[in-house]
Amino acid sequence: MSTPSAQLFSTASADGRRLRVWLAALAGVLLAACASAPPPASGPASGPALGEAPRLAARPSTQQPASEARTGITRLTDGTSAELYVPRTYRPDQPAPFLLLLHGATGRGADMIDHFRHDADVRGVILLAPDSEGTTWDVVQSFVRGRSTGAPTRYGADVPRIDAALTAVFSRYAIDPARTGVLGVSDGAGYALALGTNNPALFPRVIALSPGFIMPVEATQRARIFIAHGRQDRILPVDVTTTTIVPALRAAGFDVTLDLFNGGHNWPRPVTDAAMSWFLTP
Repeated sequence: MSTPSAQLFSTASADGRRLRVWLAALAGVLLAACASAPPPASGPASGPALGEAPRLAARPSTQQPASEARTGITRLTDGTSAELYVPRTYRPDQPAPFLLLLHGATGRGADMIDHFRHDADVRGVILLAPDSEGTTWDVVQSFVRGRSTGAPTRYGADVPRIDAALTAVFSRYAIDPARTGVLGVSDGAGYALALGTNNPALFPRVIALSPGFIMPVEATQRARIFIAHGRQDRILPVDVTTTTIVPALRAAGFDVTLDLFNGGHNWPRPVTDAAMSWFLTP
């Protein structure tokens, strides 16, 4: 397998790295307080504000779709921008495991498909990898803008775009709801935690590889979480994960598996193998 694109593992700037660290520290307090604090009033933006859950309406079905399902790579463009990968082993009469993949800053969905396609082929997992509308996910961009404008941090267009992609896939393929999850890397790892913890009925399992932030959680049901982070990560320091993210999630009642490995801001085969094995273990 080829080496993943360096784009997948990069962030926009040193300032962006510092902002992500600040967001993680703030979010630890917000996560603990969200159960008792009322959500802020909605503004003119296109997504829910900080403290409001980024709800996803799409739901998988075990029923065999009426139309013939394609395997391989398909580009989705109707109300979204995403890449879908379906292994050749897929059979409509056998609901498949499914992972939503979320890229890092400046990355694209195709990068994630390239990186995890081998895992999908070996384990029969359907992969959906959307593109963020901007250079990274909406809530991160909103936080950065808000530091200069004073505007509240909020989700944006990426939530409905992801929902549209999920709806399209769930209408065409038989998916096992018990084996449906979300996996993100870098900025996408924080976004995976945000979407997964707020949509546990859709994503009972969440995988975050080198996250840099967490967001408030409104859902009462708790997804299970796997977090891996390199001890020598110079992009998003591991201390944010070990001292802020994991303690805050565990204090909120989440079952968190933490895998610290010797490495930087990348995810070698043993790490992805461990994550995928965790995801598919009942």
